[in-house]
Amino acid sequence: MLCYSEIFEINDRDEICMNYSTNAMNYLRSRLDKIRQERGGFSEHSYCLRVLFDLNCFVDQFNRKCSSLAKDTALQLIRKGGSLDDQCPVSIRLDILEFLDDLKVQTKQDIFVRQLLESER
Repeated sequence: MLCYSEIFEINDRDEICMNYSTNAMNYLRSRLDKIRQERGGFSEHSYCLRVLFDLNCFVDQFNRKCSSLAKDTALQLIRKGGSLDDQCPVSIRLDILEFLDDLKVQTKQDIFVRQLLESER
């Protein structure tokens, strides 16, 4: 638990995950803007992706700085929390998986939260 606490403390101070999420959203901005225009304003896609990027940033840090077991534990807690059903409805998950795949190709970074969406389909 100490490792988790340290990561949260460092992130609060340095805003690591906020920067990660902002950069990821900026990369996808034009595609997300198109979806927003088609749907008349609000985009579930943007909301879902922002949540996933925030989660992925923390999970990635747990994996790198704690252990793969810490990463797996975090993913299990997120999965059991069940809030992704509200934040990322099943109706948009194929689109979201495509966005995540595009980001992974571009950044060469692991997208650990992808498996949360796959396991829920």
